[in-house]
Amino acid sequence: METSLERFFAIIGKDMNTMQQRVAVRAVIISEGKVLILRESSAYKGGTNHGKYDFPGGKINPGETIEEALRRETKEECGLQIVPGKLIAVEEWRPKVPEGQLQIFGLFYICTLRPHFEVVLGRDHDDHKWIEPRHLEEYPLTDATRATVKSLLKLIGM
Repeated sequence: METSLERFFAIIGKDMNTMQQRVAVRAVIISEGKVLILRESSAYKGGTNHGKYDFPGGKINPGETIEEALRRETKEECGLQIVPGKLIAVEEWRPKVPEGQLQIFGLFYICTLRPHFEVVLGRDHDDHKWIEPRHLEEYPLTDATRATVKSLLKLIGM
């Protein structure tokens, strides 16, 4: 069976000269048996998934470690402080943006919360939900999130 990192390196070799590429992180935050998802706001001008749910996250800035990016993006998008854990999935998506086509490689990590938390949404999201993992697929999810949910359900034996 192919590991997440093997999948990443198999994908990254494709289309390297024709598209702008980005590496992004996503925090699959689990608390009290539920997973946090955020809905992209239609007011988010840079967004390509209006009305769909995703895990908190975003691009890794130059010089930033994966853990730093996970912590920063989660704090920016929903005000939470997390403890990054295990890599559970690597996914690819190709949004069309005003500048052209992007190729994004997303690294999805299981994360836990630091004590005393309250979700405070940033400007790019307009809703959040804490959902039991088995019910996640009932929501309008981005394609990469939907694929990661399948990995998550396998990991936790559902």
